[in-house]
Amino acid sequence: VAVNDVLSPATHLTREQMLANPFFVENLLLDLAAGKGLGLDDLPLAILGATVSNVGPLVITIVTPAPPVVVETVPSEQVPDPPATTVPPPPPPPPTAPECVTNGWTSRVGSAGQTFADEQACSVFALAGGTFATTGGGQFVVPRDATVTFSGASVSACNALRYGYELNLDPSTQKLVGTRTPGPPSCGGTFGGTTIGPLSTAVLLRVFLQDDNCLVGSSPAKFFSDGDHASLDPAHPLTVWIMDAGGDCSFVATPRPAEVDDLNLIVTILIG
Repeated sequence: VAVNDVLSPATHLTREQMLANPFFVENLLLDLAAGKGLGLDDLPLAILGATVSNVGPLVITIVTPAPPVVVETVPSEQVPDPPATTVPPPPPPPPTAPECVTNGWTSRVGSAGQTFADEQACSVFALAGGTFATTGGGQFVVPRDATVTFSGASVSACNALRYGYELNLDPSTQKLVGTRTPGPPSCGGTFGGTTIGPLSTAVLLRVFLQDDNCLVGSSPAKFFSDGDHASLDPAHPLTVWIMDAGGDCSFVATPRPAEVDDLNLIVTILIG
């Protein structure tokens, strides 16, 4: 390389030094691009007697950097969230009847003997226009879980008489409690008693006197505590008086009010 355009070399550079010099490399490559020379192969292989054996042409490999790899993120399959579960509001409470709430249903019986298992059944009945029975006139409403005791039963007749009870105006529930054997040597006497319950529902109770001496059709005549052969002791509303059909059965179909001086049946009901 000449200094100040002096042809005699002042400094000797090796091939490696020239390759490391951008001035040489850029000019040689420009010449090569212009069709002049061999580019970098124009550089001497050896300087000042240096010997390089088995040296081939200088090969410059220009490596173009690869474009950056763009990694596309493929979202995983989106699973939609399940729809939110909508909890419906609770249904409104069923309507209730005043007579049935606060355990009122436990002492309610329909006027035709309908019984109720719970407050709702009682309310449905009442709200549909149903009417309830009440104690009085020889019918007795007995609350759920109560017991009924028949006691102090006596008879003043000579004919065959029995007495018993019926629940909810249903003939299939009739049960006999006491029986008097007819005829002499004695008339009148006492009947046995019994206790029923505790009751699973409130019931409507009636007492009946059965006169085996007189028939209605093919069955013995029966007279109920709420019928026209009966009355209640004014001083003791749970004491029932009932008259039979008469010695000649003349009162089978005829009213025969019970009178205190001629009673065929007296029975007291104890509800507890």
